[in-house]
Amino acid sequence: MTSAAFDEAEFRTWLIDRIATVLKRDPSAIDADTPLVDYGVDSLYALAIVDDIENHLGVAVEATMMWDYPSVAALASALADQLTAH
Repeated sequence: MTSAAFDEAEFRTWLIDRIATVLKRDPSAIDADTPLVDYGVDSLYALAIVDDIENHLGVAVEATMMWDYPSVAALASALADQLTAH
């Protein structure tokens, strides 16, 4: 996926699926507005997820984004803003 083709809704779905896989949960159990720490996302999980995001989007992502934007919805929105600003 390139930044030019970024689709926030599609990315949210991908991110929920990725987080569910990392946490060994059903994707339907991940609410986009719930803080990820409530699901047990710690710094190790966050780094793994950031790495997956970078590989998926093909862009560098600050590791702190997971803490600055602590839910799927907030993170997807921030990335949409970042990618459409370029």
